[in-house]
Amino acid sequence: MAVFWKRVAKAVVLGEMVLLLGAYRVWHQMNTSRDYRKWMKDTFPAILEGFYKTAEMGGYKGAREADAETWGK
Repeated sequence: MAVFWKRVAKAVVLGEMVLLLGAYRVWHQMNTSRDYRKWMKDTFPAILEGFYKTAEMGGYKGAREADAETWGK
C-alpha cells in the first residue's frame, strides 16, 4: 500500500511541475511577444487582463497602453 501512495505522490509532483512550466511558457510569450498578446486578447481576454495587472504590480507600466495604441483599441 505504501508503494501506491509513493507513486501517487510522484505523479502529483510531476503534474505540478508540468503545469508550472506551462504557465511560465505562456507568461514568457506574453511578456516578449506583442503578437501573442494580441492573440490572447482575441482568444482569452481575462488571462491577458491578469497578465497586465500582474505586470503593473511588478512595476512594468505602459504595456497595456502601448498595446492599445498599436492595436487601435
